[in-house]
Amino acid sequence: MKTSANARRVLSFVAPEQALPNTSSRPVDIHAVLSSRQTAWKVPELASLLTVGRRTLYDAVDSGQLPSFKIGIAVRISPSAALDWLEDRSTGLNHRGQRRVLPRCTPI
Repeated sequence: MKTSANARRVLSFVAPEQALPNTSSRPVDIHAVLSSRQTAWKVPELASLLTVGRRTLYDAVDSGQLPSFKIGIAVRISPSAALDWLEDRSTGLNHRGQRRVLPRCTPI
């Protein structure tokens, strides 16, 4: 598919407040990025930040584990839902410095 130079410029533009931090040069505080976000995440953006596949996030959305909403056919994830989802899957201390208590699983 051919695109014009103007279309390529528009497609490659990312607003500064929505740009992801450069993860190649320094470690990223994922909690800080997630908690400071003011706009909803697109699945590819969040997948890139968390270094997981898009399919992983779409599966979490489809199963109801990751709350989301749709605008037309586009899936969006609120910043607070992304942060809660990530904290639910974390082990050790949460961002407040409190030890996380994981639910006990009963053997079948």
